[in-house]
Parts: sequence; C-alpha cells; structure tokens
Amino acid sequence: IIPRGYEKGVYSQNNEQLYIAANATNGMKGAMGQNYLHQIIVSYVQEIAEESGTLQPQIRFAFNPHLDYKIYMMPAVFALLLTLIVGFLPALNIVGEKEKGTIEQVNVTPISKVEFIVSKLVPYWCVGMLMSILALGAGKGIFGILPEGSIPVMFLFLLIFCVLVSSFALIISNYSDSTRQASLTMFFFLVIFILMSGLLTPIRSMPVWAQWLSMLDPMRHIIEALRLIYVRGSTFTERLSQSYILIGFATFTSTWAIVS
Repeated sequence: IIPRGYEKGVYSQNNEQLYIAANATNGMKGAMGQNYLHQIIVSYVQEIAEESGTLQPQIRFAFNPHLDYKIYMMPAVFALLLTLIVGFLPALNIVGEKEKGTIEQVNVTPISKVEFIVSKLVPYWCVGMLMSILALGAGKGIFGILPEGSIPVMFLFLLIFCVLVSSFALIISNYSDSTRQASLTMFFFLVIFILMSGLLTPIRSMPVWAQWLSMLDPMRHIIEALRLIYVRGSTFTERLSQSYILIGFATFTSTWAIVS
C-alpha cells in the first residue's frame, strides 16, 4: 500500500513508510509472496538510499497473522474425515447385502427406492455430523482453534458434503460384486479426490488442465468453502458458488444412487 504523496515525501527526505498486507489464509503462499515483495522494496530502497530517508516496510499477515499451518489444515481435516468414514462405509453396504444373499429379501420388501436409500444413508450422515462435532471440539481443546465464521453455516456445508460423498459411495456399492471390489474402487477415487483437492498442494501450482479438471472434484469445493469460513470468517452468501456446486453434485449422485 503506497500512501498519498509518497514520491514527493521520499525525494524531500521525509521518513515515508510503505505497508505490506499479505493474505496468509495459506501461510506458505502468504510468506512467499511477502518475501518477494519485501526484496523488491529493499532493492528500491538501496537505489535511492543516498538521496532519501529510510523506508521501513511494515508487514502484517491477514487472517493468519502467525502463519500457523494448523489453522489452514484444520478445515481440510473435516473434509478428509467425512470422506474416509461417510465415504467408505456406505460403499460396503449394498454389496454386503449381495454377498450375504439378503438383497433378494430387500427387493421384495414393500418400500420405495427412495426410502431404501435414505434409510441406508441417514445413519452415516448422523455419524458424520457427530465426527465433525468431535473434530471441532478437538480443534478447540488441543489447538485452541475455532472458526472465525458461523459454525452453523460450516455444518450446513458439511451436511451437504455428507449427502454427496455417501451417495457416491452407494453408487460404487450398487455396481460392485464384492466388498473387496467396492473398497478398492472407493480407494482409487479417494486418492484422486485428495490429490486434486488442494489439500496437500496448492491448486494454482498445478498445470492449467489439472486446475480445470479439479473443478470436478467435490473435495476441492468443500475444502475451499470450509477454509474461507474457518480462517477468513466468510458468510454463506459469500460462498454461494461453492454451495451451488456441492448441491448440484449431491443432487446428481443421490439421483444416480436411487436409480441404480
């Protein structure tokens, strides 16, 4: 941030100041950007040091002032936990009925497909929400970290993601012939979801084609939404784009799970 009248003040040998505010939602990227900009300013100071006063850049990291990686990683842990539990367990559900031979009894039971799928998924949604509450409490109790934004809004996004990932797991279960096949297939997609989500590496560091491909990864959108709510304190209206995408994914996977 360059103050008004800065150039005039520098060449009149006043002690002018520049201000650097780095977005440290991602601490590593914030520190790297700040270092580059700081080097540029220092180089500029050296060029005019003989004819001007001293420049003192003041650096403040927004949202994550201490560059604590735990604040950045905590929201991603929620998405990872839900994918591991609410994603893996339903994938073994329908196919388990096939292996035990009870799927024929289910087929002749006088209930609709919607009732059957919902009855299979609701317990996992409850488990997912309970795990999220425990993770939130652990974050506060162990690390002293709480979301800057609304906790109900954060849990609304988590619930949508629970519907999405559990429905996706049921689709895999519907098309699998054994629990081993279902678990290996789910693990295959899980690796892709994690690598393309920005959980471990920034999405902007990926090739352009991979960045576009990551738009199909639901974990990317839930992690982005949770990080902005958790770290920056974003509201639901500010995250409408992620909510529309996640609701669209959840509607598609739920419909497919019922039909299949």
